[in-house]
Amino acid sequence: MDGHALLETEVTGRNCEPPRVHLNEEPWGKRRSTDGNIETARLGLAEHSMDVAAVFEALAALPSTRDRLVRLAGGELTETVIARLAVLAFLHDIGKASVGFQSKSLPTELRGHWLADARIEWNQCGHTRVVAGLLFNAEMKRKMVDTGFPLADMDRWGSPVLDLWLAAISHHGEPITAEDLCTAKEKRWTHLWASTDGYDPMAAVAALGRRARRWFPAAWNNHAAEPELPDAPAFVHYIAGLVSLADWIASNDVAGFFPYDGHGDGERARFSRERAGEVLRRMRIDVEDARADLRRRTPAFGDVFHAPHGGPFAATPLQRAMEDPTLGSVVIAESETGSGKTEAALWRFKALFEAGKVDALAFLLPTRVAAVSLEGRVRRFFEQLFPDPDLRPNVVLAVPGYIQSDGERGSRRADGAGLLSRFETLWPDTAAENAAHRRWAAEHPKRALAAAAAVGTIDQALLSGLPVRHAHLRGAALLRALAGVCGCDRLAARRRRHDTPGLVGAVGPAALARGAGGADTHPSRPRRPGGRTLRGMDQSLRPSHRADEDPGMDGEVPGGSRGECEDHRPDLDGAAFSLVRWELRLQSAWSGLRGRRWGWAIIACPEGEKEAGMSYRNRITIEPGKRGGKPCIGGMRITVYDVLEYLASGMSEQEILDDFPDLTRDDIRACLSFAADRERKLVSLGES
Repeated sequence: MDGHALLETEVTGRNCEPPRVHLNEEPWGKRRSTDGNIETARLGLAEHSMDVAAVFEALAALPSTRDRLVRLAGGELTETVIARLAVLAFLHDIGKASVGFQSKSLPTELRGHWLADARIEWNQCGHTRVVAGLLFNAEMKRKMVDTGFPLADMDRWGSPVLDLWLAAISHHGEPITAEDLCTAKEKRWTHLWASTDGYDPMAAVAALGRRARRWFPAAWNNHAAEPELPDAPAFVHYIAGLVSLADWIASNDVAGFFPYDGHGDGERARFSRERAGEVLRRMRIDVEDARADLRRRTPAFGDVFHAPHGGPFAATPLQRAMEDPTLGSVVIAESETGSGKTEAALWRFKALFEAGKVDALAFLLPTRVAAVSLEGRVRRFFEQLFPDPDLRPNVVLAVPGYIQSDGERGSRRADGAGLLSRFETLWPDTAAENAAHRRWAAEHPKRALAAAAAVGTIDQALLSGLPVRHAHLRGAALLRALAGVCGCDRLAARRRRHDTPGLVGAVGPAALARGAGGADTHPSRPRRPGGRTLRGMDQSLRPSHRADEDPGMDGEVPGGSRGECEDHRPDLDGAAFSLVRWELRLQSAWSGLRGRRWGWAIIACPEGEKEAGMSYRNRITIEPGKRGGKPCIGGMRITVYDVLEYLASGMSEQEILDDFPDLTRDDIRACLSFAADRERKLVSLGES
């Protein structure tokens, strides 16, 4: 380059302005780009919204999901109500119509100048909380109505419509409430909804309204007899989880999911609905075909569990008991190590799956090593229970750091050439038609519990009950599953006597009260052996609320109320098996879903190593010089034998407590547990 050319370049560079760029008149919902944010493909906002709504419709049509929706709502849901919920799912991304979000399509090197010219800050380019400037501003709402958006018709759906709409808008994992947005700074960002650089966001909003009317005609039946949308807080939370799951599924543009093109005549609604049902079947979220096949074959225990080179195993009394339909929703199986508790839990899944009570299995263990070790056993169980690989539910290892589905490992790599983004996964080559769908849940830890069978650590389920992002997604996924908790003796050892929540209870007894997704439980005083059914767990979603107050949707850790138990059952066939009745004090957490009879769980623990509150070891002490070295209660001078003699004389527990105010019911039961354990050990010594 000669000097003249260099001088010319310098002058030109000094005087030139950045090239002008403009927003597309049609809003985008999803897009692909190369380095520098140069767009290579896009999907319109209405089209992507329809994909999500179609997946939501398909999820809501599944028998198990509809059952949970009905129970959480407290009554039947008409098709009009379901259609209106689908409209709210369709409008989950209405915030993407804002000018700030649409600017994300501009090339990286030019976008900063464009935003400065438009007087838009970088933090004003989101698409969730920015709806405050649209939905909580009277002037903007009038403009919505003037453009033809059916806001007035939606108002007639009932007062819960705003909470449910915000639940759908919360699909990225952080709850958004009306109370929050009413005073949020985003309420003043009305300029994001003003026409800018040839793009009119209100026209985009109006177009969404027209599509909602055309694609969901059943929602606009304004008959006076039509019920309002449900307002139960648990229902609102569940909708948030379902829309989050639907959005994640519908945002996948790989072959077989929801591509940006290839939908025939251009009518996205027809394509989306056909594809949604197909995708859920291939992902094994819809498992009705596998259930029908299982009911047709009715395999016996020995058909599924047998020696590697021998005959079938015979079911133990504990394992046979798992087929009993009257056990209740939460079962605690206590037996010695090596007695087949894992097989009992798996057989419990088979019984519930065949009966249509659950669609999935979440096997939860205390350590990563235990989960990795058990995954192979669970996978072999599914291979035997479902011999047809096309119908077989997928088995995912839900352990952070592992990407594994159906025994195959995936991996992520940093590729300097940009051949693989951090969101993509490399899998072994396979000819299986549905491999991409079956592997989907394994590719991200937040969605691993959406697999038909997830084997992981208990913390992955506990995250559905903590104030963390995507708690609703995890909770909605767990709501369809039997939660199997093993190794709870190790978990219980970490718990102090009263004041620390039991990890086993936090997932097991309420299958997250799964209803799920957000219940935290405190196992406390044990009852006699009996079946365990959860009911009556109305939760407040605000720590400051009383349990009887009407709670709203919130993201804070709440207080709770006491659950009730029923269904006493005796020991079965003399086996080392019991169904332990727990008195629970429930605390709903972020997801806040009410648990009554909506969730299912089985908890396996070694005999004599039950939950800490059920053990006498932290209550009975023996001290030289006190009462002749006899076992005493909690450092007091009341011996175990004193209590046993009082009970043998006919005194009731309450009478004993009245006479000895320092005693508790747990102390009395610790005495009984001590005596039973001593008798068992004496019998064992005599037999040996």
